Amino acid sequence: MLFRSESTLVPTPLAADLTPKLSADEAGQRILRSSPLMARGRASNPDLIIHGPLDAPPRLAWKFDVTLGLLNAWTCVVDARTGAVLSQTPLVMEAAVKGMGRDVNGINRTLDLWQDGATYYMVDASKAMFDGTSTPPRNGRGVIAVFDGGNKVAEDSQFRGGLVTSVNPNSGWLPDAVGSSWGLSVTFDYFLQRFKRNSLDGDGGRISSIVRYGDNLPNAFWNSQTKTMVFGDCETKFLEITGHELTHGVSSSVGNGGILEYKFQSGALNESLSDIFGNMVKLFATGTQDWKIRLYDNGQDRVIRDFKDPNTVVNGGLALPMNMSQFVQLPLQQDSGGVHVNSSINNHAFYLLSEGLTQAIGLKDA
Repeated sequence: MLFRSESTLVPTPLAADLTPKLSADEAGQRILRSSPLMARGRASNPDLIIHGPLDAPPRLAWKFDVTLGLLNAWTCVVDARTGAVLSQTPLVMEAAVKGMGRDVNGINRTLDLWQDGATYYMVDASKAMFDGTSTPPRNGRGVIAVFDGGNKVAEDSQFRGGLVTSVNPNSGWLPDAVGSSWGLSVTFDYFLQRFKRNSLDGDGGRISSIVRYGDNLPNAFWNSQTKTMVFGDCETKFLEITGHELTHGVSSSVGNGGILEYKFQSGALNESLSDIFGNMVKLFATGTQDWKIRLYDNGQDRVIRDFKDPNTVVNGGLALPMNMSQFVQLPLQQDSGGVHVNSSINNHAFYLLSEGLTQAIGLKDA
């Protein structure tokens, strides 16, 4: 058997070290299991080599290429005795790059971007859901993409605006877009890490948002038809709003057409689940949350829900109820039967379960 050394400066190992304990097939399976992206690739026939990095002892190893479409290919080396992955070297000059931008709160956020020539796109292909056989920036599957609505109101339900771009990865970014990209990213991470849910639909589906939609629209919303999150100006200021709306994306993708029909009590539970997960995303990403949901309204931060004391918040002239004895009966034409008003009942129950009772069970278990 012939052995190839990766450096002529590496001494030949002792003969006793030249018998692999791991088969070529086993080595291939080790590398394919090393990441969700690798798992979708195809490994070439391996070579048995002496892996000799200058900063470590030489090792007997299996070396082969793993390929996933045109955009992803790596040379991989696996220790032929222990099965440890020794190196993964990209063979494609990746267009996915890192950048930096400042959000509407004035906080610098690290950005995962896509570079095409001299243009950088706010398209994040760094997540495990990314399909390496697709072609970002415009046709990427399993990406997080942020569009700029340009303060327009469109009658076309398929309106997106244009992908947010810059000529510099570290400057020139819309603050709203920076906040959206970061918020969508950490919400994806939350559902994946806490519930093993791969994107909103659980199947690696693309996540999209539009920022600066409308003329100072004091709101944010989820469009289930186009599966897009839409932000008015500065509404990316509050992470719980991003988590809230994307949870609507989760709820609407469960089962056949979603769960909890958006009206009356089921709609109030739908809203409450989004409030709860919105706050949990904030806690996950920042380590803090204050039991409130806020919107940015005409230059002011406005509390729209308070888990601890719902009665302190007024919606449409009505103090939000704390329990079912305060349940507000509304017609379907008003707030879809009270979905935003009565959601506070379940919100308050979640607060009590988490920390408001003597034997509360804590946020994570709740």
